Amino acid sequence: MTDAEHRSLGLLLRNCKAKVVISGYRSPLYDELYAGWRLEAFGVANHAAVGEEKSEKVECLWMNY
Repeated sequence: MTDAEHRSLGLLLRNCKAKVVISGYRSPLYDELYAGWRLEAFGVANHAAVGEEKSEKVECLWMNY
């Protein structure tokens, strides 16, 4: 998705009356779009990494509740 598409989705979701959960990796854009939402971050194994060393990624959940 482009930044403009993320912004359009963010506007739609911020106005949504239902409970919303967004899953992804933390970025300045997501920090802006979902400011004020609850953020939970947790480490996950990167099983898709090429090569011998597998790094751990930090997955984030943004929640409006």
